[in-house]
Amino acid sequence: MVSRFGWSGDDDGRCGGRLSGGVSRWSATVVRRMMDIPEPGAEVQVPWGLDMLLGTVQRTYDTGRGPQAVVRVHVPGVSGSSVDDVTVTLPVSALEPVPESGGPEEAAGSWVSGLAYERQVIPQLETILMKIDPTGKTRVAIEALDPGHDFYVYRALPRSSAINILCFGVIKYTQRSTFPISRIQEDLRKFRGMDKPLLLIANADVTQQGKKVLASSDLRVVWQKWRTESDNSELEAALASLLR
Repeated sequence: MVSRFGWSGDDDGRCGGRLSGGVSRWSATVVRRMMDIPEPGAEVQVPWGLDMLLGTVQRTYDTGRGPQAVVRVHVPGVSGSSVDDVTVTLPVSALEPVPESGGPEEAAGSWVSGLAYERQVIPQLETILMKIDPTGKTRVAIEALDPGHDFYVYRALPRSSAINILCFGVIKYTQRSTFPISRIQEDLRKFRGMDKPLLLIANADVTQQGKKVLASSDLRVVWQKWRTESDNSELEAALASLLR
């Protein structure tokens, strides 16, 4: 798994251990336009550990490193029954807009289930690849990845230490019944311009709107739902289609 840990208070947007995904596109209800800064009182999402928490902008100011925001973050208590407000300062670029639902895309702590899900999927990919290629030359790897890739499938080249990467993959987890379209769009932006196929594995289906977003992408991308080993045949078909 790609490491996403950092230290609180860093200048690059890390807060509580999570590295920001970069500059966000703000909706008109949160700030005026991209590159502008949020108004005091605006609700935003703040990276907190591996979660996203709701916060309220208190004030903003300019520095030589770009605009900064002072945000009051609503942090759930250990029991989840209480909420404490913590004030932090971080770059405006680290903040994200609040989705239309009015809350974070995922509940705090969902990354724990996401990590467990990822650890379930990888061994199944290894088993499936042995069925697709019994020679064992086609394998899955999770190390030495660029940000955003959870794994890649490769084939060793004969008489060479080089490898041929066949496709990249991302493993996604949600606590919702369908996968949030904003997270799909975020992944597609990360891989824009990539010439290798992309396999998105998730524990939930996408909406019809999400399917349209995937179909309109210039990437060769396949979305595959996987929950248990009973879904292996569908996952095998999806992976085989990308390796042809």
